[in-house]
Amino acid sequence: MTPKEKKTIILEEVVKPEFENAGYTSIGQTYYHMREDCCVAVKIQSSQFNSSNTGYTFWFHIKTFPKQISLETLKEWTAWSDSIHEDSLLPDCGNLHPYRTAKGYQIDGYKNSVLQDMDLEDIKQRIRSDLRDYILPQLTEIQGLDDWETKKKEWLNRWNSQRVLLLNYFSVAQMSSAVRDNIPHLRDAQRRFGLSDETIKASQSLYQEVKAFSQWPEDDKWEFILSTLT
Repeated sequence: MTPKEKKTIILEEVVKPEFENAGYTSIGQTYYHMREDCCVAVKIQSSQFNSSNTGYTFWFHIKTFPKQISLETLKEWTAWSDSIHEDSLLPDCGNLHPYRTAKGYQIDGYKNSVLQDMDLEDIKQRIRSDLRDYILPQLTEIQGLDDWETKKKEWLNRWNSQRVLLLNYFSVAQMSSAVRDNIPHLRDAQRRFGLSDETIKASQSLYQEVKAFSQWPEDDKWEFILSTLT
């Protein structure tokens, strides 16, 4: 089965029924739910680089509109300003997830330079759990535009926790070639994430988790990381 076929099945057999069971209506690639004083909308976006060789990636844009929004506007919604992605609603902001990359849900694709053939039933079960346990329940907390602004701020602030900052830093390190020219790049990432040398050194076990979920789980960068610290 091709990754495109898997993606189609996931959207039809998991995403669509989960949103419909939660009371959402679909129009085009958008699912929407009218609340007391707003409309919560979730639009499915797919990567333009999807192919049988690269795998298929998709993600959700989440946004709240005034309740008076027209169905045509919802259907043609293409502006991503003020929207968030589902990763902000997932544990560890979507890190340490077997079927996610920094972009979104990843079906097949490469690991250790080998094209994967991921188990479809396992992917379906995990995404179904994401929707039932995290994404949809948290969206029920939005009943008005003020709720949206409050919850959006709370969700986006999760990216600032030290654990998530470490996960993102280690992801950058794992994607970087262990060469001298990349040392300034990794030091800049450390500075941007506000991580001390001591915090990084004390988090080797977390790095090993990131490595295991990365595209290169056999490529250990721990010594390279240590070499970049002052």
